[in-house]
Amino acid sequence: MTYEKMTKIALIIYIIILFISFLADLSWLAYLGLGVLFLFLFFIAYKKRNKKDFIILIVAVIILLLLLLIF
Repeated sequence: MTYEKMTKIALIIYIIILFISFLADLSWLAYLGLGVLFLFLFFIAYKKRNKKDFIILIVAVIILLLLLLIF
C-alpha cells in the first residue's frame, strides 16, 4: 500500500469521525478536528504545489465554513 493511498484512507476515516462528533454535539472536538484537517490539507497542497490540490483545499475550506454556519 502506497503512502498516498494510506493518506487518503486516513483522511476519509478522520472526516467520518469529525462528522460523528458534529452529530454527537461535541462541537469543541469537531472544531479542533476541522482546524487540524485544514492544516493537513494545506500542508499537502503546499508540498505538492499542484493546482488540483489547491482546488481541493479551497473546496474543503468552503465545506468547513458551511459546516460552521450550520452548526
